[in-house]
Amino acid sequence: MTTLSKLLSVSMFATSLMAHPVVALDGKTEVYTKLGDCHVRARVYGNQSADVTLQAPGDPTSGGSLFINGKATGFRAITVADLEGCGFSQVNNLQQHGATGSFAADDNIGFQFSGIYGGVPVSFHAALIGASNTGAKFTYAYFGSPSENFGSSRTD
Repeated sequence: MTTLSKLLSVSMFATSLMAHPVVALDGKTEVYTKLGDCHVRARVYGNQSADVTLQAPGDPTSGGSLFINGKATGFRAITVADLEGCGFSQVNNLQQHGATGSFAADDNIGFQFSGIYGGVPVSFHAALIGASNTGAKFTYAYFGSPSENFGSSRTD
């Protein structure tokens, strides 16, 4: 079997359709998804606050920053060790986009990586994306039998 013949992709795009002035991360949304032995939370909330957080010890955030009341605020970034703590091995290509600049100008907070979970190669991407009616996007790609991967029976 080739890797392409084994590829199974699942995408979820959840949007919030609340009417607000147009700003980069608009609306209110809070979405969780399982990631290995952990969870990821993507949310826009309160007064111009937003983050993509790995629900693991220390709650590291994508890119090491989040928005609180419209200001980019430094926090602990997601590390390879955090993902290994969620059951992944051979973690590579970890890329992160934290809160930068102003809340009104930022339209992407998220992270992505590839690795092995339960002996199966996977890739994962989580992000808050959108100039208005911001949505949380989680994309998984499994390069093994669906019965072997970590997501075949979970709900997001």
